[in-house]
Amino acid sequence: MKRRILLVLFVLLVTTACSEDFGELTRVDFQIVTPGEDHTGEETITDDDSIQTIHDVMEKVKWEDKNASMVRKKDVRAVFYYQQEEGMPERLVEYDIWFTEESVFAVIMSEEEGRRYGVLRPEYGGILRDVFVK
Repeated sequence: MKRRILLVLFVLLVTTACSEDFGELTRVDFQIVTPGEDHTGEETITDDDSIQTIHDVMEKVKWEDKNASMVRKKDVRAVFYYQQEEGMPERLVEYDIWFTEESVFAVIMSEEEGRRYGVLRPEYGGILRDVFVK
């Protein structure tokens, strides 16, 4: 059983490492936005398991290159740090994330070209919410 889990993790690591457009995700800074407040304090995610989970879930986003707007404030403001080459500055990508209450869809917006608006199905939106909102 342990070997099977390790094999699956290894395959996921190899396939996702080779397919990353921005480089390797090394850290995520985020703020929870609460109703009536602007933002809570900034938190940082650096542990390998959480970073890998975020990376895997973000690969499931169905992106569209069009602008959209939301009626309510975002739930999470996140900055992803990608290391493209050793010794070079990291690339920063900002995301605004909204979660629905039921079925936990996630709507993600970015100013990144080709990734302006995206949606995560409930099975992945719930995972992403659990990483940010503990």
